[in-house]
Amino acid sequence: MTTGSLLDRYEEYRTRRFLKNEEITGGWMPNWRTRRRRRILAVAVVALIALMFAVAIASYFTMAAAIVWLPAALIFLPAWTCLQIVSGRQSDAPRHALDEREIAERNSARSIGLSVAQALLLIPIFTLL
Repeated sequence: MTTGSLLDRYEEYRTRRFLKNEEITGGWMPNWRTRRRRRILAVAVVALIALMFAVAIASYFTMAAAIVWLPAALIFLPAWTCLQIVSGRQSDAPRHALDEREIAERNSARSIGLSVAQALLLIPIFTLL
């Protein structure tokens, strides 16, 4: 058994599993699949991540601030799950389940996300230096 065939079989398994899950969740939350509502969910997820980050920083100074982190995380999880459902989980879809346009859009979004993450990580790097 070669490594290539093992990886190919795993990719095919991921594709089958993704398509099966997409078939199950495809009809969920039909009113939230508009661009406007997806953006609302995306903004909510980003705001909750920023809140959890701010609470994590604040908890270095006072432990009482750490109590806010758990409710924020408990609100974040369903918001993120809803965003994944209404966006069709394009971000973690196997490449065989997407067409060329979807792959290009996903790669573009990942590139932008990587650039933003690298820029934001420079702040703690320079702080620690």
